Amino acid sequence: HVIESGLKDPFQNSATPISILLRFSPNSTFGHRIKISGVITMVGDTFLYIQDSTGGARIEAEIKGLRVGDLVDVVGYPSPQGYSPILKDAIVHVQRRDVTVTAQQITTETIGDGKADSQLVSIEGMLVSVHKSPDSITLVLQANGRTIDAVLYLLNSDQHFSVPREGSRLRLTGICSVPAQDSSVYLLLTKARV
Repeated sequence: HVIESGLKDPFQNSATPISILLRFSPNSTFGHRIKISGVITMVGDTFLYIQDSTGGARIEAEIKGLRVGDLVDVVGYPSPQGYSPILKDAIVHVQRRDVTVTAQQITTETIGDGKADSQLVSIEGMLVSVHKSPDSITLVLQANGRTIDAVLYLLNSDQHFSVPREGSRLRLTGICSVPAQDSSVYLLLTKARV
């Protein structure tokens, strides 16, 4: 016996603003797929980030054929993750290509408050150290006595990234990631400029 039927085509629903995905509402039904729309700001190996005018979200989905700048509709199951939602088991439909998203300028003082979590941001600071691993390079950036880790994930071990010298002043652009359970702040890099 079916208690409540799922939608035949969940893409026919109106898009929910990202900022209210996990807010309580007496009209909400949990455990159902929801639709959001936004522009892709980062594509990983099994995930992507999208952003609308209200916030950003991580999406776990098939990423084949997707690229930064695609305006997409996404249907998936919302779940909390730190300050921002994540959509799991998602399906992505591209609506348009080559849409521009401007990175929000932030500082080391404001990055940790969670307001820019999962959004495209740009930050400036001094490179104090570099840590390399087989699949990533972490640039430790300092400004106003605070540090953040900026992580560049490598697509493969042969990928080359020219590491700036320690002491260089950098402007980094990437996805802000603020875990709620500790005091770390990360920037998932999309661009670096010396």
